[in-house]
Amino acid sequence: MHRTNRLRSYAPSLLLTIAVVSGCGGGVELPDYADKLIPVSGTVTADGKPVAGANVVFHPADYGGDSAQTAYGRTDDNGKYTLTTPIAGLDIEQQAGAVEGVYKVTVNRIARPDGTPIPDGMSEADAMAEGARETVPPMFSDPGMSQVTVTVTPNGAEYDLAIRLMK
Repeated sequence: MHRTNRLRSYAPSLLLTIAVVSGCGGGVELPDYADKLIPVSGTVTADGKPVAGANVVFHPADYGGDSAQTAYGRTDDNGKYTLTTPIAGLDIEQQAGAVEGVYKVTVNRIARPDGTPIPDGMSEADAMAEGARETVPPMFSDPGMSQVTVTVTPNGAEYDLAIRLMK
């Protein structure tokens, strides 16, 4: 009995120790820019018509900066995109936006042979195996060749992108 009583006397402090230890370091440390994302959206068009199913990527022009982060978006049926910046530990809604700065922009779109976008959930590799191909020329789709740049300011903005599609 003496042993049982001793365990009972330590139980509250043992539980407190477990709670404190499990609470420490259990969360994900968020980067400084996590609460500074700026809403960014826009429309992608080709020949004045919306481009559906295109991937829009904002590549930081200054990769040396501490807050340089790539932001992504995908166009809907109306060519509209909204950027998100992936941050571990945050819900997708909390990742909406881009960090302030200068970006090189690329747009790519893999389409089926009939020109329709690949369906949601289908990988680009699977689509290419079925004959899909890139429909945006490298001058817009290749980060090394793109001349499209934008500056994301603290006010946020819409950046409409007029591109060409390959025939």
